[in-house]
Amino acid sequence: MPVTERYGESPPAGSLTSGVDVSVPSEQALAIDVERVVVQGLGVAPLMVVRDVPLSVEFYRRLGFQPLVEWGGYAKLVNGTGILHLAAQGDPPPDRPQVALRAPDDTASAVAAAIVVQVANCRQACIELVAAGVNLLTEPVEPEWGGEVRAFLRDPDGHLVEINEALV
Repeated sequence: MPVTERYGESPPAGSLTSGVDVSVPSEQALAIDVERVVVQGLGVAPLMVVRDVPLSVEFYRRLGFQPLVEWGGYAKLVNGTGILHLAAQGDPPPDRPQVALRAPDDTASAVAAAIVVQVANCRQACIELVAAGVNLLTEPVEPEWGGEVRAFLRDPDGHLVEINEALV
C-alpha cells in the first residue's frame, strides 16, 4: 500500500519534507500486530550512568524526583508515574559481560539521548530551578512548530535534560 494511502496527503513537492512522510498515521496503521509482539512491556524506565550517585540524587530532587531506593552506586527515583534509575559507572558485572557503564563526557557538544521532564508550567518550573541553583542552557521558549514550551539544562554528568510543558 502506498504511503499516501496509509497516511494521507503527501507534503507539497519541493518542500523540505517532500519525499518524507510527516503526516499522522491513522489508528488502523498504528495498530499493533499482536502476533509479532515478543515482550509486553509495563513501561520504560531509563538508566542514567553517573559519576556520583548522591550528587545526582540531589540534583534530580530539584526536578521533582523522590528516591525509592538508594545504596552505594545505585538509586531508583520516581516523579509522577516516571521512574529513573541512576547507576555509578563501572566495569561489566558477570550478568552483563563486555558492557561497561560510563558517564557521558560532560563537555561534549553532542548527546546520544536526553531525558524529558513533563511539567505543568515550564516557565515557572525554570524560575524555581534557577532559584535552586540550576543553570539553564536556554530560557523557556515555544518552538516554531508550537504545541509546547521547553527549556534545556544539563545534569552534573552532562546528560541533557528537557523541561517540557505540553500546550493544549
